[in-house]
Amino acid sequence: DDFVSQAINNNNYTSSFALQGIIMGTLDKRSGRTYGPPGNKKCVFFIDDLNMPYVDTYDTQSAIMLLTQMISYAQVYDRAALEEKKDLID
Repeated sequence: DDFVSQAINNNNYTSSFALQGIIMGTLDKRSGRTYGPPGNKKCVFFIDDLNMPYVDTYDTQSAIMLLTQMISYAQVYDRAALEEKKDLID
């Protein structure tokens, strides 16, 4: 197989913190601040019930905004050290 897949089911309690934990748990650290699937594989996420996370007081859904950041910039911030970015590949 050339792909690693992960199914993610969202619900009303899905936060961006939980979603980032699920996604980053699937990826391995490559070098420096680069993360990607294990080996020379590509990663595919199947996300169910995308519109289910709670709408906050700013009329946003933090889980969806995290996915938007990941897709647009191919990076996320480390939750423990906010000055560090993690680059995502494959």
